[in-house]
Amino acid sequence: MATTPPEPLPHTTAAAPLCPACGNPVVQITASVEVQYQVMYESHKDELSVIGEQIGDGCWDDRAPATCPNCGWHGEAHALQPKAP
Repeated sequence: MATTPPEPLPHTTAAAPLCPACGNPVVQITASVEVQYQVMYESHKDELSVIGEQIGDGCWDDRAPATCPNCGWHGEAHALQPKAP
């Protein structure tokens, strides 16, 4: 699965330390999204073809895996404690 790099932080925002190991203000949280596909069988191709899809909302909870791209810390989202800069 390809990942998209995070958007740069606006220059006007002072980012609070977030990583519990190194204080990096940017971490990655792994979440899941439900996708429902509408398919039909195409006998001339002998395969299923997607004719529609519905993508649900993505969300995470306190137990979602989290990673710091700066120091490699791995843990769960509940360990992320933003502290004022």
